[in-house]
Amino acid sequence: MHKIFRVKTKIFIGLVVVLVIFLITFFSITTYSYLYPLKYKADIMEYAEEYGVRPELVASIINAESRFDATAVSKKGAMGLMQIMPATAEWIACELEVEDFKSEDLFEPRVNIRFGTYYLSYLMTKFEGEYEVICAYNAGESTVRAWLKDSSYSSDGVKLEKVAYSETNSYANKVLKNLSRYSKAFDK
Repeated sequence: MHKIFRVKTKIFIGLVVVLVIFLITFFSITTYSYLYPLKYKADIMEYAEEYGVRPELVASIINAESRFDATAVSKKGAMGLMQIMPATAEWIACELEVEDFKSEDLFEPRVNIRFGTYYLSYLMTKFEGEYEVICAYNAGESTVRAWLKDSSYSSDGVKLEKVAYSETNSYANKVLKNLSRYSKAFDK
């Protein structure tokens, strides 16, 4: 009888261990996919390739900007997945020769990803480092240019050592953290 009790106890403990492993795995996967969703992967890859931008950067920006919510609108009026301001979108539409563009088109994922990725590629021609590009996407090109000219933010005029806005600093750190997560999703 004592032996049967030990066998049942070992079976019970084994089942508990398997259940705990299952629950840890389930919640890890669920939490990971919640924190790092990836929708519109084909569109991201298409426009990243077309405009010479790493797809994981595009996904990281989308996560930081809207958490992949195509209908997101910021307090300042930025719209869609990549949170593009209507005035910036108008400029991009002219650059890409998109006729009959309306601000509401920014709620269309393909349009938003195309425009946002194009804008990232544009910023990449203006700044040497990815960190500066990320900061410019958030704070604006002219703001980052001003920081680069200020020795309290940049010692060489090329790389930012710090930024004036805590929001931009937090944003850039979030995008950089996202990059390591999304790089696995786009491994070839």
